[in-house]
Amino acid sequence: MPIERHNEAIQNAVIHAGRLMLAAATTAPVHGGVDVMEGCLVYGRDEIEDVAGKLEELSAQKKQWDQSFRREANIVRESQAVLFLGCHRGHDPFGHACGRCLGPQGDPEDGTRCTRFRNTPKLNDAPFPGPMCGIRVSSFGYTVGSALWIAQRLFIDTRPKFPVGLAGLKLGYLPRCKFIVGLPLSVTSKNPFDDVLANPDITRDYLVERLDRIWPIFRSVLSTLGG
Repeated sequence: MPIERHNEAIQNAVIHAGRLMLAAATTAPVHGGVDVMEGCLVYGRDEIEDVAGKLEELSAQKKQWDQSFRREANIVRESQAVLFLGCHRGHDPFGHACGRCLGPQGDPEDGTRCTRFRNTPKLNDAPFPGPMCGIRVSSFGYTVGSALWIAQRLFIDTRPKFPVGLAGLKLGYLPRCKFIVGLPLSVTSKNPFDDVLANPDITRDYLVERLDRIWPIFRSVLSTLGG
């Protein structure tokens, strides 16, 4: 009879949970009933390393990103999958001239709504090129919230991550989307998203290497003491 070992079962459970999270995000309520979200699920050691490597590459682009992005890379490497959710209608205004984007609105007297928003140059040097329609982005927030709700019910550890989403954007996972959130998914005895070390250089491999170095000394001392 087929036997699914622990690690294989855990990996399959995370992938299945990610698919259910994507389904929940797809059915989340949105303004006007118009879809704003796209998603993809990334898993496999090589694919996870691609995301972590892109985070490390991005960390060198801005000084304020250095430690935080390298820290996120370490977190991604401890995850079994990453769910990317993106908003593909951020630059398509809802048309209510609500002012949420804080940009100049059209003249309501001639029936133009959000016309100036459409013509406002986008901040292409920003991580996510804004301004974006506030109503579309708030709808997108419901999709992320629905995915997180499913993760909580399935006891899957996750956190919505801006740097991870930016890595997904740069890797071209969701080409239609200009705003992406990354959700690393993990099932381990210790939640890797809590108690994160401030120094991104201290990783699991770093600690294991240091312990290997001192183990002969520890063994000698312990044997001398009769341990």
